[in-house]
Amino acid sequence: MVPLVRDGSFFRSVGPVLCPLLGAEVPVTVDTDGAEVQSDQLRALAGFLAIPGSERDSLTGRLFDDYRAVRDAIGEGPEIDGPERVWEFVRWTTILIPQQGPTGSRFVFVQGDPAWEEEHGVELLFRDERLLRLDRASGAFLSTCFWSWT
Repeated sequence: MVPLVRDGSFFRSVGPVLCPLLGAEVPVTVDTDGAEVQSDQLRALAGFLAIPGSERDSLTGRLFDDYRAVRDAIGEGPEIDGPERVWEFVRWTTILIPQQGPTGSRFVFVQGDPAWEEEHGVELLFRDERLLRLDRASGAFLSTCFWSWT
């Protein structure tokens, strides 16, 4: 279990937590809107942290596609030689566990600062330990709209 401490209306991990999928230690934040951490949030975190590092390859293509789209749009940024190197250019900043909602699914957001999109970052949304969405960091976890995303 990840030790959590209250920090305003959130809880945060005492220190960074090893995430095998990301291959890095990343701080964890749990959005409780001032309430206590719920058991469904703990299940979402445990499920996400249980994803093995061998699954990283399943994210590489989507992350590299994001790099190419941003680089094509703005015409600048680092040169990344191929998909297998894209991970070297992302600093993962937060594993964020939102309020889980009524669907019974487990949601986890991961936010990072990629070298190709420093202004807006990148945000991954996982539902039931599978990548659902890769987009700019938008604060979608503060709304309930993601509960219905497919």
